[in-house]
Amino acid sequence: MNNPEYILVDEIGTVVTAVKTALSLSVLNYQYGYHTELKETLAAYNKTATYAAKKFPLIWLAQPFTITRDSFAYFGTATNLEIFIINESKQDKKATERMTDNFKAVIYPIYRELIKQLAKSKVFQESTVAEIEHKLTDRYYWGEDQKKILYDVFDCSHISGLKLTIKNYKNCS
Repeated sequence: MNNPEYILVDEIGTVVTAVKTALSLSVLNYQYGYHTELKETLAAYNKTATYAAKKFPLIWLAQPFTITRDSFAYFGTATNLEIFIINESKQDKKATERMTDNFKAVIYPIYRELIKQLAKSKVFQESTVAEIEHKLTDRYYWGEDQKKILYDVFDCSHISGLKLTIKNYKNCS
């Protein structure tokens, strides 16, 4: 149908790199894939102090996702993308501490810059922050009722229902 082929995980990776640069972060880990793979990857990070220090904050693009290719006007539309902005925490923190120490200080600035960089990307048709359709859910101590989703204790913002229309241009990666 349309060409060239886009690799969405790479394009989101390019956006994450722009977020890291814009916020002058020393660490912003980017991962994509299935939950079990993320859990295994982060467990492997714990095996060395060097990698353990590079785990968080983390942006994770959850798979699977679908790109609908139904028009020659654009490459395709990715709907219902799920992105998690994750930062480590401590089990005994209260909600007010999580909001101050994690969400306001780390997660929300990354979220705002991620949306801004998606809008700035030449890959996506949505060119303003207002055009980026999505839902945002804050998850305090995510996994509390599920015996920890990952091996780590963390808080996250879950971006769901994210819709991005991919232009008919060559990969930016």
